[in-house]
Amino acid sequence: MGARGFLSITPKGVVLRGELNEDEWINALLGVERLNEKMQLARADIVNIGRNLHGDAFVDGVLEQLEFPLHDAHRAAAIAKIPWDARTDKLGAEHYEAVGAAELKPEERRAWLETATEQDLTGLELKRSIEAGKVIHAASTETSKGSGSGIVTISFVLLHWHRWHREAGAAVLADTPEFRERALAELQPIASFIDALRASFDKPTLH
Repeated sequence: MGARGFLSITPKGVVLRGELNEDEWINALLGVERLNEKMQLARADIVNIGRNLHGDAFVDGVLEQLEFPLHDAHRAAAIAKIPWDARTDKLGAEHYEAVGAAELKPEERRAWLETATEQDLTGLELKRSIEAGKVIHAASTETSKGSGSGIVTISFVLLHWHRWHREAGAAVLADTPEFRERALAELQPIASFIDALRASFDKPTLH
């Protein structure tokens, strides 16, 4: 994976040979997450294909015999309600499960998926938004941080930043001056926060 090392997937797990720098490690983590995402969709689609070809009774019998996790069966049923032309590369299994599991009309499912794409909602945010009937972002929901504060950690932000920078950073720098000006304006709040953070070191602290 990197100039100094690579990862090997074995029956026992993943083995590192050599070393990985920080960016290479992040790329490896994101790669596994993307693979896991695709596998979730593949598993759901295969279950649904089986139902269409051989019926619910046969598929349910096979799933029970194989001790297929009940949650995965429910997820497959929810994803089955999302037609192919409503899917997009920007959304994943959690989004489709959230929409498919809700009591929505087909046109309402499409509308929520479009909203999730436009608002860049996570699967959890989409689920909470559907329940509330309005768009809810992470700042107003419980997160996996564990404290229940609803505040996204800096590490979480950096993880997405590295992914965005790797996939789109070069394209932004090579785009038209007009597009770069818009991008600069959108990123300005981040730069302003960094300046404020630097300035905070000059202020006296309370002990």
